Amino acid sequence: MATAAAELRIARRTVRTWVFAALAIAVGSLVYYGWAFQHAQMGMVPAPRFALPGVGMLVLWVLVAGIVFLAFDIPGRDARERVSDALDSRPPSNIALLGGRLGAVALVAWLPLLVLAVSFQVGGMVIGYLGDARGVSAEPVSLATLMFVDAPAALLFWGALVVLLAAVLRNRLVVALVALGLLATHVWMVLTTPLYVLPIVSGVANLGLPGSDILPRTVSGADLMQRLSVLVLAAGLLTTAAAALPRRDASSRVPVLGAGAALLVLGGAGIGGLVWFVDAERAERVAWANAHEAAVDAPRADVERLTGTIDVDPDRELEIDVVLHLRTPQREFDELTFSLNPAMAVETVRVDGMAVPFRHELGILAVTPPARLAPGASAQLSIHAAGIPDPRFGYLDSSVWAKGETLLGMPIVLRGDVASIYEPNYVALTPAVVWLPMSGANFAIHDPSRRVPDFHDIDLVVRIPDGWHAAGPGRLGDDGVRFRPSVPLAQFPLIAAPLQRRVLTMGEIEYELLLHPGHLANLEYFSDAEREEETLRQLKQRLPFRSGPELAYPHAVFTVVEIPGQLRRYGGGRIMDTIQGLPGLQMLPEHGFPTRHFSADPPLPFREMPEEIWLQQQLFSIEQGPHGVPALAGAARNTGPHLTSASGDGAIAANYLYESLTSSANREPRTVAPAHWLQIGLAPGLSLPRRILDRLMGTATFSFGWYQFFGMRLENRSAEFSFTGVDATATTEDVDILIHKGNLIALAVQGLMQRTKIADFLTLMRARHGGGTFTVDEFIAAMSEIDPEMAPYIGHFMREDALPGFLVSDARAFRVPDADDGKPRYQVAVHVRNNEPVPGVAGLSVRETRPDGFGAIYYQAPFVHVPGNSAREFGVVTTAPPADVRLETYLSQNARVMRLALPRVDPDTIVSAEPFFGSRPSTWQPPDLGIVVDDLDSGYSHISPPPRGFRLGGSPEDDDAEMPEYNYAVPAPGWHRHGDPLTMSWGKYRRTLTRIVAGTGEGRATFATQLPATGTWRLYYHLPGESASAGHHWRLGGWNPGDEFGIYNLEIAAGEVRIPVAYDARMAVPGWNDIGTFELPAGPVSVTVSDATDGQVIVADAIRWVPLSTEDTNPATDPSKTVSEAGRP
Repeated sequence: MATAAAELRIARRTVRTWVFAALAIAVGSLVYYGWAFQHAQMGMVPAPRFALPGVGMLVLWVLVAGIVFLAFDIPGRDARERVSDALDSRPPSNIALLGGRLGAVALVAWLPLLVLAVSFQVGGMVIGYLGDARGVSAEPVSLATLMFVDAPAALLFWGALVVLLAAVLRNRLVVALVALGLLATHVWMVLTTPLYVLPIVSGVANLGLPGSDILPRTVSGADLMQRLSVLVLAAGLLTTAAAALPRRDASSRVPVLGAGAALLVLGGAGIGGLVWFVDAERAERVAWANAHEAAVDAPRADVERLTGTIDVDPDRELEIDVVLHLRTPQREFDELTFSLNPAMAVETVRVDGMAVPFRHELGILAVTPPARLAPGASAQLSIHAAGIPDPRFGYLDSSVWAKGETLLGMPIVLRGDVASIYEPNYVALTPAVVWLPMSGANFAIHDPSRRVPDFHDIDLVVRIPDGWHAAGPGRLGDDGVRFRPSVPLAQFPLIAAPLQRRVLTMGEIEYELLLHPGHLANLEYFSDAEREEETLRQLKQRLPFRSGPELAYPHAVFTVVEIPGQLRRYGGGRIMDTIQGLPGLQMLPEHGFPTRHFSADPPLPFREMPEEIWLQQQLFSIEQGPHGVPALAGAARNTGPHLTSASGDGAIAANYLYESLTSSANREPRTVAPAHWLQIGLAPGLSLPRRILDRLMGTATFSFGWYQFFGMRLENRSAEFSFTGVDATATTEDVDILIHKGNLIALAVQGLMQRTKIADFLTLMRARHGGGTFTVDEFIAAMSEIDPEMAPYIGHFMREDALPGFLVSDARAFRVPDADDGKPRYQVAVHVRNNEPVPGVAGLSVRETRPDGFGAIYYQAPFVHVPGNSAREFGVVTTAPPADVRLETYLSQNARVMRLALPRVDPDTIVSAEPFFGSRPSTWQPPDLGIVVDDLDSGYSHISPPPRGFRLGGSPEDDDAEMPEYNYAVPAPGWHRHGDPLTMSWGKYRRTLTRIVAGTGEGRATFATQLPATGTWRLYYHLPGESASAGHHWRLGGWNPGDEFGIYNLEIAAGEVRIPVAYDARMAVPGWNDIGTFELPAGPVSVTVSDATDGQVIVADAIRWVPLSTEDTNPATDPSKTVSEAGRP
């Protein structure tokens, strides 16, 4: 103790101590309260109270670095400061000397954590009490675990390691360098180790996993074993250091060295045993998956009805006593194969009341039926089992195991890491873990082309503890003891807990909200007398299931139930889409609305907003859940996809379209959130340090919140497949292609059929196939029956891969006579031709600015079929000069959207013409343009500047390789292809341009072609306008993306002729810009543009040569026009 006290006095007087203490407190405070501030801004990120392990890891790294500089001279300090003789006059043992000093250093390093803990708890409560949204207290269990379990072991281990290095190396600089190198190695290992091994490597419990208030994460047995092993290792390091000290004590070196070696071996064995244990758990799950994949094609019984009793005893185990009324497989079988969670111990199995032999191995329950049971016969299978379902049994067919990812890998674990929960104060039994027996294997559940869903009637009695509420489909009464859905279902989820219940009845549906008792603050805020009326009005507008009696919600109660952060909210298979919407209930993550902070005082960005608008903004924000997934995502599945399913070839595609149309009919946005779309951080292109910080704090966002359109490479690949021909189980790229084509087909169907006919179609599907399945042909036939005009389109795009291609005339805009009420009217018209032999769909959208300048008004010419090789004219009438015109073609070679250039409209000139709204047949043909070279043509080439500086593993850019796609959020040098459809660019069908940031002339793009004759030629250069993003919605908010043009340096080369041209692109108009006339010989000619400019960016889109002799007789080449060719501005 005396040694420790002396070391504490020295540390107190050492500047290094205060520097690292201040640094650790600053890092912890900045990160924690920085995230608290972001959380207060409409819940942009999760509350930092759930990310204590991440904050703790950052602070521990700082403190360990501090330990290096506090302990690197402990063994040699006595001789250097000439106190060794005095110390040896009453000689303590080396172990006591080093142990006391190590304990003091570890305590000094631990104290800043104590300061942070008090700051987080007390400061958070005080700030919150004062009404500041940044007042977020830390989750106490996680904080206590960090303070008293994780940190002491880590600090003692690193301190002992530094002491050993100092005793052996005896040079402070070398010791510091080696120790810091080991610390850097540890950081690298933490970031690159799979999550299932991470607790052993990091030493911080639950690092990288979502935290929870409902079920606070505690220290596991593996965590305690790891900490004990680390302490044993620390003791071994300290003992070895004592033996290595040049200072002699009363002990012999050899026994001390042997004891140190024994402790190191013992600690290492403990760590090794933990690695073996977690790997064995992983191997067990793999064995389950292999067994069920092998059994997926085995004969399956058809369950027609499930009845029985479920006894939920959260303090002990789950007990099920159920009867499956089934029909045996139609083909010969030796056993009846069922799935049942491997942790459920099967006690008895009976067939028609008679006990039969069975095997329950690897989650497969194989029942040997009586010999008299023939194929296709009816039987009753009774099963009695008990246990606590193992959550690892869920989603065995997942293409990615969340805990197999690293911290910097796919962060899907943030959407839950366990498929079921069975704890004393919360029970969540999802269908994925097969806690009820299921016919067939627990594999390919999300692939109905391989495993057809088994719809059956359900009647279950559920016993739960007093004071608990239960949620599930078909609940009868409020006591939660009887569940009898009125429709057949393939899944039965059950969630039960002592939650607070609130009810709102609308029509025949009872909307029920179940919240954790500690998360009622927001509910009370919106229930306040001042806000209750507006809240109820908004709820009645936005709650689902309003499509009419034909598409009625099939249950009496719709339950929204709060779930802990660790409960998994995404499915399996390759897509791993969101599954928040289960039959009869909606999972509400606690990291969303329940723990958000709502206040009557708007934060700074909304400070001037009126109270009623601010309240509406808050109510709107309730709909957004964690990671950008809406709180009610998937709720509409209750009116269709939970009641029937496609089967056979193309089933995944048909189900995708079916669900999209169901969402449309229920006025619910279709939310698609595949696991591979979840990205670390709130924006793309983040630096590595920021990604590390975001991941440690549990911040991630789905990329659908970043990008409006799919990438060009994906668009190009999608043209290779028909919709039902995409194998969405193969790769994530195939998943993206399925989603891309499915979304566009769904939009086209919505535009053509409108909501009423879609509801009729869905009603017909439910009437014919509810409780069963349908094929792709039956899907097409039902839609064609409701709307015969859809037959050619839906049949083609479900089965074929050929796409339409649209050519567009110049947009015409002018004022027409005013309306009868005196309001002005403006006509916008355009001709559209489908230049391919396959059917397509098109519609015209026009935007005008609101008179008050805030927001916009949109007009939409109805979508119509455009048969192959035909044309139509579209017209829209507005009340103000149009600000933006877009042609929507959805699934086509034009990549969905074309933004058209608008001529200037003179509001004082009224054209005497009858206003035209809608579409009508047209005979329009595209005009002759002369010689055009586009960036997608073979005549285009480019050279990027050579890379600067040292690039580890880098290689020169291959100009023949595919050009990288431009991403405004991730700027990069060199040429990039920009395919945003809302940017003005040129192309026959697909509109793209290439761009490069301003340089020194080393980057060049060349357009080469052949001139058929010698003479005078006029050159046009296509540009989006005065900047690369002219007219784009990016600029509506005043944001400048660094796209300004300057002087373009062009060079024209034809034979021996070289003509330099300087063009001021700041004066450019959207479309073709006249560069000038040139006397050129026949033969090869090229136009080269350099990246040398006084602007910010160079665009190389297309050039056009027009012979001057024909210019005055061809309207298509009139230089006064800035919009030309087939509607390409």
